[in-house]
Amino acid sequence: MKKVIISAAIAIAALVSCQKEIATDEVAVKPGYVELTLTAQSDADTKSSLQNGKEVIWEVGEKVAVFTSASEAPEEFTVMSVEGTNVKIWGSVPEGATSFVAAYPFESAVSWDKSAVVKMNVGNQAVTASQNVDPKALASVAYFADASATPTFKNTLALLKFTVGVDGVKKVRISTESAGALAGEVSVTVSPDDAPVAAGAKTAAVEVACEEGFTKDAAYYAAVAPGAYTGFSVRTYVDANVMTGRKVVHLPSGKENGFLSAALHADRKMVHLTFKNDCEALPDVDPDRLFDRFYRPDLSRNRNTGGS
Repeated sequence: MKKVIISAAIAIAALVSCQKEIATDEVAVKPGYVELTLTAQSDADTKSSLQNGKEVIWEVGEKVAVFTSASEAPEEFTVMSVEGTNVKIWGSVPEGATSFVAAYPFESAVSWDKSAVVKMNVGNQAVTASQNVDPKALASVAYFADASATPTFKNTLALLKFTVGVDGVKKVRISTESAGALAGEVSVTVSPDDAPVAAGAKTAAVEVACEEGFTKDAAYYAAVAPGAYTGFSVRTYVDANVMTGRKVVHLPSGKENGFLSAALHADRKMVHLTFKNDCEALPDVDPDRLFDRFYRPDLSRNRNTGGS
């Protein structure tokens, strides 16, 4: 079976010049801590917008986790300014700290072993009709050998592109068919010079939600752990009133939402397409009628369930 290899995400984008800044005068510094401003580079491969391919979406006020050589838990830094390719982050660190690892987003940062490995969490994601990737899912890291270093934030994850071919879908769950995992806690090896390497994901599936519903046939992206996979299974969740273009009338009693999933895998002789849902089970039916679009085994011709 052909393996699918997903490498670290690369999005072609042109940098935009942005001069925004926030004040830090009123922020209190904890005893034993000192204020610190770190400067890093952002490039076309880091936190870039995939919607139009022309915008880097680092924003003033965003939160970044900074691990230090003198503390266990990450410190919360704030993006203070974005000027062209420069991103300045500000916060405070324990006195005596000499090296740092910045990890975006703050909520995904778990720990740093003070050597080479940062642990980050790859979780479920949310997109909109106008934003086809969750910016908070575009995890990136930068290693500062000292406070004067100016490293580049580099992506840690890969992007898995998908489209939804029907209307009404509000959530997609993508999972691996066999070995490999797409999400969960990953170990990211960082260094001053080399690109980060993410490995060790434990969760097979990742979910991407779109509250207003995915746009039919539009391209979307899920941020996942890089790796080699032999196949994927996709489950779609839809609004109770819309499933593949028509009203759902066969959901189990009391359920407001249902799912319809399709899985594709191959052996040496044929390709197998498997569908699953949580609606009423079909009784024994004529196999020749199974894929008749309007076939309904209920011969009463009830107008509420439709069919022929």
